[in-house]
Amino acid sequence: MKMSEKIKKMSELIAMKTKGSLASVHMDFAGLIRLGETNEERLENFFSLIDLSCISGANIMIPTFSYSYPKNQIYDILNTPSSVGFVTEFLRKKFSSYRTADPLFSYILPRREESPHFEVKDSESFGEDSLIAELFNLNGYICSIGDVFHNSPTEIHYLEKLMKVEYRTNKLFSGQTIDKNGLVHKNDSNFYCRDLNYDLGSDLTRLEKDLKSAGLVEKWFVDGLEFEIEAIKIQDMYSFLQAKIKEDHFYVCSNPTVKSENFTDRRKKWSQTK
Repeated sequence: MKMSEKIKKMSELIAMKTKGSLASVHMDFAGLIRLGETNEERLENFFSLIDLSCISGANIMIPTFSYSYPKNQIYDILNTPSSVGFVTEFLRKKFSSYRTADPLFSYILPRREESPHFEVKDSESFGEDSLIAELFNLNGYICSIGDVFHNSPTEIHYLEKLMKVEYRTNKLFSGQTIDKNGLVHKNDSNFYCRDLNYDLGSDLTRLEKDLKSAGLVEKWFVDGLEFEIEAIKIQDMYSFLQAKIKEDHFYVCSNPTVKSENFTDRRKKWSQTK
């Protein structure tokens, strides 16, 4: 079977899984390594996979975070680069007109023609009207391509906010956004960020291991294509996390030294399985 045919089959699977719902897709380049012989071929095949999925009815969101306002930078929806990896930057350029207006945690929504999240306004990245809230309300998926789950799913902060964890707090940032028509807007963005009184950072290594042990992580793949997506329903994660945080309030946190050790150990074990 040709690569194009395998990609088409995978795109149909993604569309089937996300049609009528939503999926946030986190990635690193290692997850694309079998999609081609060269880096250019891998990226183009991955773009085709995402595009074909959405043409077939998939509803996905891909992080293109910029963190512009905390860095005192203007957020230009069409031109500000993604800060979360060159694969997301590649896709941002391909789907620039489908980028959301959040100046901290923007996503691209490939081929979605209308969305309130395209509108420039005061925003709260983890608020009731946020894109992540939409993901939660639809009981969509959090997806991982490559070795990123233990480090990437920003949507976890929305769940922490629902649980009112003590180590995060709202902080307001103000700045300027350039919309898709080149108009400049002044607006505020509320970020549910770490409370710096705690010497802690996000560490999802335990959560990843425990979710897999509990059988809550799906694997999406098609025969003949050495490519897979790991996915979990966000409300399943929420229920699981509620129980864990009730036992240990800092279950998804660790201090910088422990976090570094956990990440190094996790990546070493992941590479040994490939």
